[in-house]
Amino acid sequence: MTIKNLNLHDCDSIVQIHLKSFPNFQLSALGSDFLKIFYKSIIKNDTSVAKGLFINDELVAFAVGTRNSHRFYSNILFDNFFSFLFILVPICITSPVKIFRLIRSFFSFNGNVDEYSKAVLLSIGVYPDKQGKGLGNSILYEFEKEIFNFTDTIILTTDRFNNDNVNSFYIKNGYFLLKSFCQGQRQMNYYYKNKN
Repeated sequence: MTIKNLNLHDCDSIVQIHLKSFPNFQLSALGSDFLKIFYKSIIKNDTSVAKGLFINDELVAFAVGTRNSHRFYSNILFDNFFSFLFILVPICITSPVKIFRLIRSFFSFNGNVDEYSKAVLLSIGVYPDKQGKGLGNSILYEFEKEIFNFTDTIILTTDRFNNDNVNSFYIKNGYFLLKSFCQGQRQMNYYYKNKN
């Protein structure tokens, strides 16, 4: 088992883990092409922290986030404008409600994050057949270790309902529920963890 920084060549594997781990989530509904650009944009950003856990050179878990949430989504959208435009225009024509949810999600992210912390865990995933083996704990620990070199607090948001395993995972890893809030019709939990 090896944990190392992710690079752009890992994005196909990240997308596969994301789609298999979160088949019914909002970003998954936008498709693999969108997810590939999304994760590439995060990894390219100079405030990002992107860790991968590899077994026999195969990526089986990842954790990505940013050391500075201020205008993070605006920055990655602006820096990768034409790539996102190419992918999102057809989705906008066929499923405009998906684009509306994405925009609402980005705006509610900025409104709920900046008040408390600048470091955010944006996404973490473990390949489904590798779950339950402590790999999520390991990748989260390595992500936190790097983030805590820059800040004293990490925050994250996740779905409040029909998401018991994920909420329990964060609580077991030392995160505290700060508040719950609505993101459109989605009920979200807002967690934080302070540096020890």
